[in-house]
Amino acid sequence: MKFLDYESVNAEIGPRSRVQIWRDIKNDRFPLPVLNGGRKAWVDYEITSYQRWRLAVRDGETTIERWSEWWIADRQRAEEEAA
Repeated sequence: MKFLDYESVNAEIGPRSRVQIWRDIKNDRFPLPVLNGGRKAWVDYEITSYQRWRLAVRDGETTIERWSEWWIADRQRAEEEAA
């Protein structure tokens, strides 16, 4: 697990303002950061899951509108593949 700061997240997903990110967090369309050493950071595999969700929405492979619902389904899929 790796923690990503705001600049690293933008490098992964493309440039977005802090306001856009916080608006999407409030609307459950982006992962919530965690505190890491007193600073807010995002967990790398949550950002990867967010990217998969956005691609699935774009490609019409899912109708899930909230990132948290996708996150639960994504984790269950990963556990089933590991078993």
